[in-house]
Amino acid sequence: MNKKLLPYANIINILGIASVPYEERVEIVAKATELIDTRVRARVLERLNAQAQEEFAALLEQENEDQLIEFFVKHGIDMPALIEEETNRLKEELAELARE
Repeated sequence: MNKKLLPYANIINILGIASVPYEERVEIVAKATELIDTRVRARVLERLNAQAQEEFAALLEQENEDQLIEFFVKHGIDMPALIEEETNRLKEELAELARE
């Protein structure tokens, strides 16, 4: 797949699994989403000092989206950009695996 088009492609097409049963595709996409989430959280933690890491962990447990957004703004973390970067990184990795 053309690397310039990769950000617009979905994981199902990248892996060529459109004909795989629906339940299996859902499971694959869920695992990819979980991996992206883990990578994004790791990148957030890399940018924070120990105190801010503890605050971030506490906010995650509270599941308060508004407070999380305020936290990201306060710490200069552009979550949409991080999510996009990690999603595109995973797509590139999957495209490479699919070529092999």
